Amino acid sequence: MPEPGRPGNETITTGPGAHGVSVPAHGAYVFVTTISDNSVSIVDTESQSVAETMLVGDGPNGIVYGQSN
Repeated sequence: MPEPGRPGNETITTGPGAHGVSVPAHGAYVFVTTISDNSVSIVDTESQSVAETMLVGDGPNGIVYGQSN
């Protein structure tokens, strides 16, 4: 259970139906898909807030951030 006030245990609200989460190796951002509003929220880990929300299409389910081969 998260402990309020302890670093790294804060709740950050993205959107309805938050589902897939991807954290790149650099850790500067976290990407969260939100099925109910067809978007991906980009969370800035330093400010612990949503930096941007992008519309992506119907029902985004999972997400992967990484180098393409």
